[in-house]
This record gives sequence, C-alpha cells and structure tokens, in this order.
Amino acid sequence: MKFLLSFIYENTKELKESSAALFLSIFASAVAGAFLSSSKEMLLIIPGLIILVPGATNMRGAIFGAVGARLGSAFHLGQIKSFGLKNDVVKTNVLSSAYLSIIFPVILASLASLFSTVLGLEGATISTFITIAFMGSIFAGSILLLVTFFIAFTAYGRGWDPDNVTSPLIASIGDIITLPSLLAAAWLTLRFSNFSDYFSLGVIGLLIILIITIILGKDSKTRVIVVQSSAVLLVTTLLNTISGLLLQDTLGTLIAIPSVLVLLPAFLSQGGNIGSIFASRFTTKLHLGIIHEEYRGGFETLKEMFGAYTFALLIFPVVGAISIGISGFIGIPNILGTKLILISLIGGLIVTTVVVLSSFFISIFFMRRSIDPDNVIVPIITSMADIFGVISLVIVLTLFGAV
Repeated sequence: MKFLLSFIYENTKELKESSAALFLSIFASAVAGAFLSSSKEMLLIIPGLIILVPGATNMRGAIFGAVGARLGSAFHLGQIKSFGLKNDVVKTNVLSSAYLSIIFPVILASLASLFSTVLGLEGATISTFITIAFMGSIFAGSILLLVTFFIAFTAYGRGWDPDNVTSPLIASIGDIITLPSLLAAAWLTLRFSNFSDYFSLGVIGLLIILIITIILGKDSKTRVIVVQSSAVLLVTTLLNTISGLLLQDTLGTLIAIPSVLVLLPAFLSQGGNIGSIFASRFTTKLHLGIIHEEYRGGFETLKEMFGAYTFALLIFPVVGAISIGISGFIGIPNILGTKLILISLIGGLIVTTVVVLSSFFISIFFMRRSIDPDNVIVPIITSMADIFGVISLVIVLTLFGAV
C-alpha cells in the first residue's frame, strides 16, 4: 500500500491528466450503454445487429481520432491557422475521413454477414447489415467530422494544445453518438425494409466509384492517408467483428441482465483506454532509449505496468458504480446490485493484464523490426481489449453465478 501511495504521489500530474480523460469517457460510454440496454428489443428483432457495435464504435474513434491528431500536428507545424476548405490540410482530412467512413462500414457489414453464416449464428441478410452499417456511419461520421474540427480549432484559438483535448473528447462524444446512430439506422432499415436490397446495391456502386477515384485520382495526399489508415483498419475491423460475434453468442445472457448492457460499452472502452495509455507511454520510452528492447523488464517497464494497474484499480469500480447509477436513473433493473462494481473491477484487472502484456510484446516485436509501433499499436490494442473484455466479463459473471 505504501508503494502504491508513493507511486500516485510521484505521478500526480500524469494521473490527473489521464484520469480526467478516462472519467469523461466512462460517463459518455455509460450513456451509450443505456441506449444499448434500452434497445434490447431491436437487438432481438435484427439478429446479428450487436455484431456491428464494437466495430462501429472503434471505427469512429480510429478515423476521427486520427483526424484530430493530424490537425494537432498541422497547428504545431504552422500549416493551418483558420478553417477553410481551400486549405490542403482541411480538404485532405475531410475527404479521407469521408472515404474511410464509406468504405469500412461495408467491409464491417460484409465480415459480420460472412462470419455469421460460417459459424451458423442467426444473422440478418448482408443487404440489411450493409444498410445499417452505412447509414449509421453517415449519421455519426457527419456529426463527428464537424465536432472534430470545432474542438481542434476552438482549442487552438484559446491557446490550448489540441493534442491534449481533441482525442479524449472525440472518443467520448463518439461513444455517445455512434450507438444511437446505429440504432436509428436499424429502425429506419426495419421501417423501409423493402428498399434495403436496392439501397445496399447503391452503396456498393458508390464504394466502387470511390475506390476508382482514390486509385486514379490526382489527390496523392488523400490517397496516402486512406491507404495507410486502411491497413490498420482492416486488422481492427476483423478483430472487432470477432468481438461482436462473442457478444452475439452471449446475447441471451446480456439481455437477461440489462445492467450489464449498460456497463458493457464503458467496460470495453476503459480496457482499451488503459492499454492505449500504457502503449503510448511504453513506446515513447522505447524511442527515447529509457527502455531497451534488448531486455524484457527493468524498473521503467515495471513502473509503467504498475501505473496501468493503478488506473484499473481507480477506474473500473467507477465504471461499475456509474453503470448502477445510470441504470437506476432510467429504470433499468439491476439484479446484481453492488456486485456489479466488483464484477467490473475483477474483469477489468483481467483485461488490463491482457492489454498490458500484449502492448509490451507487440511494441518490442515491431521495434526489433525497425517499425514504429506508434503507427499500429493503439488501434490493435483497443480492438484486442474489446475481444478480451467480453471474454473476461463473461468469465467473471460465471464465477458470480450470474450466468
């Protein structure tokens, strides 16, 4: 305990900055969870709808978090000072995010349909998947594009460092916007189900035109962003589809305990956030030579791992408590009571162990091959956190006799 208190005291500044972003993300994700729990009938009416949830949520953060990061770098480099579509930085980021927001929902929907069929899970038709994923992406993406530019330019105008505020705010707002957008798209698809086949064919036609435009177009800057982002998004979309399949397989359990559906988005996002913070700090120390890839350990490595567990001990009980509070506020039954806090903590420690060890070994792997882990590690770790977050939550619920 003395060592824990000493660690917190020595790292007060870092803990304050990271904790503020994490706590904001918890609340936003819990609100998203409330939407998910309140829409359990929709999850039953459209088989496989929940498969799209992890991928859609992760995709928004990956696409628009990257936009925020690029804008932050452009401000620091003096490449942009005011908003204008004629500015190359603004134009490139608008086009690249729009292209990715059209291409990858179709890929996500196709994977969801393919895996559902192969694994024998009851799922919607591919046209239904494409229609929901595409419309949900357009709804959420349009809002987040405006929000991202507003946050970045507002932060810059007030003399703040956009890098310190853009990513956590985008992640939090993205959590709130993505699920309602996906559910609204699902409702519209049900309402106009006769048109989903034609709509999906139109989306595929648009996709083909966009790919041809990207390949043959003269806008090389946009093409580079789309190609480089696609390499990572393909991996994360696949991983998040696996996470969605796990959710579909446990859907009956989740619906039987509605408060767990409220908990789920916040629980999964915090596993990814803790893994991302560890990965970012660890790779920075690798670049600076404070930690060397030649050996597996050392005080600095253990210090960063201990920091991740400190966050987990602080964050996951709050995830459970906020989920209980929101469930009670909107009238969602919580048959687990205060056990939900302990379930969140134990499951959180399990997923923290997985993401910390994965971040460590993946970072070392890429550094030894002269590949900058900063380019790939965060999206991979957040996707892994979704998969193992679902697994750890089911394990702990089983231990508590809830399933």
